[in-house]
Amino acid sequence: MPAVIDEYFYHELWFTRNEQKVVDYPKEKELKRRQKVEEAKLNGQIYECCCCFDDECLFEELASCPEGHLFCKTCVIRSTESAFGEMKVVFPCLAGGCDQNISLNTLQTILPSNLFSKIIRRIQEEEVQKANIPDLVTCPFCPFATIMPNPEDKVLKCLNPECLKESCRLCQEPNHIPLRCNEVEKKAETDMRTYIENQISEAVMRKCHRCGKKFIKEAGCNKMTCICGATSCYACKAKDIDYDHFRGPQCANTNPEAIHQKDIQETIVKAKAQYIKDHPEAANLELKKDFNEMIKKPKKPKRRSRYK
Repeated sequence: MPAVIDEYFYHELWFTRNEQKVVDYPKEKELKRRQKVEEAKLNGQIYECCCCFDDECLFEELASCPEGHLFCKTCVIRSTESAFGEMKVVFPCLAGGCDQNISLNTLQTILPSNLFSKIIRRIQEEEVQKANIPDLVTCPFCPFATIMPNPEDKVLKCLNPECLKESCRLCQEPNHIPLRCNEVEKKAETDMRTYIENQISEAVMRKCHRCGKKFIKEAGCNKMTCICGATSCYACKAKDIDYDHFRGPQCANTNPEAIHQKDIQETIVKAKAQYIKDHPEAANLELKKDFNEMIKKPKKPKRRSRYK
């Protein structure tokens, strides 16, 4: 025997030796249940779920409210999951007209352990909030709460093993010391800024209309020829052009930085307007990043071009 047993190997070995039993277990379990159902029918001990009206329920498969209304475990689990998803911690009887609730003791015997733990945690959280405890601070990322009497303590260190995050007790954002709260970019601001930045990147990058290859010009004329043979104008993005396209003044500027700055300036306005249209709640957001800093005086162009 080795000094240290490989747990993974041990489980694989156990499964290999008992694979047929594992496969047969669900079938045997269902067969035994059918036998119990048939016996219960003969003895008049079969029950009906008051919710889904399944009339082949065994007594041990049922749960009840204090008034005695019986429900199958499947219905209780589904209704509890639905109510919990709606932020409720009280689970009423599923029978119409009954004003009783299904008790936590009953739910504990039916629900998956992880769901029941979440319900208990939420109940505790609500009870703590209702208690109006002075200097109580709650983690913005989980239900963990603690008392912080010292107003100089700005950072909440969550002790929940599943969280362990540090947050600002004032603005509920992740710990941002040494920055002040008004210097920190909020999530809504980050989302808007990221959207605009992505749009700017797409606007500056050129894409071949034939093969889809992306490229950026660093120098040279505006007639771009892709490795697939397709031509386009770098300034106005016109497709399949020749040098006759440049006889007018509209695409005469070959300085790539000047072209990019023009693209950036137009994209900032369009992207911000589109984001606000898609997210009306962001209409009054003031971004901490000044996109105008991206619009600088063009430098002299280099002498080569590069495809990406």
